[in-house]
Amino acid sequence: MNMMCDDVGAKSVICLVVCRQAVVALDLATALLEQFPRARVLHRASWAELEPDCLGREPIVLAVVEAAAEEVAHSALERRILADGGQILLMGEAAESAAAPTRWPVLERPFSIDLLRRFLARPPG
Repeated sequence: MNMMCDDVGAKSVICLVVCRQAVVALDLATALLEQFPRARVLHRASWAELEPDCLGREPIVLAVVEAAAEEVAHSALERRILADGGQILLMGEAAESAAAPTRWPVLERPFSIDLLRRFLARPPG
């Protein structure tokens, strides 16, 4: 278990799943709830649908985002996730086809829930 998970203990946290495909989002949410049993897992179809002020006050520990790094970078939501000590995991075609490495890791396709679990078990950073 990584340090991020140890830190959350009994308090409630938020995990975000930003993905257009509902079936993929459901698989991701299921895996996240295994790792963060007290989490509120929120699903949105796009990064643009998320407003940091509407997410509550619980810390955002992880956002799995189907988007290019440029879409996420320097946004208010990225700043909130960083301030909360959380991580962002990019996924999808735009993230995979990035010409240069990004500050956030990419969950490449085809991905499995086991691959996501291995990512969650790594120490942040």
